[in-house]
Amino acid sequence: MDFAERLRLAILEFECMTFSEFSRLIGMTPANFCRILSGRYQPSFETVQAIVKNLKNTDLRWLLVGEEMRRAKRGR
Repeated sequence: MDFAERLRLAILEFECMTFSEFSRLIGMTPANFCRILSGRYQPSFETVQAIVKNLKNTDLRWLLVGEEMRRAKRGR
């Protein structure tokens, strides 16, 4: 699963929004956001920052690299 696929899943399943709603939330037109979701364009750093800021229910490590966040073991 690539970034665009994980982003689509995060928006629909974890955030319970439409792509159009989310694109407006991050300040993009739905058409430009669709290009990112299709994998035709890679998002800029500023766009990734806006996406990360607005995904409240999504593990960011999973979104960016496809891995679940692991908790560090504490103590001995």
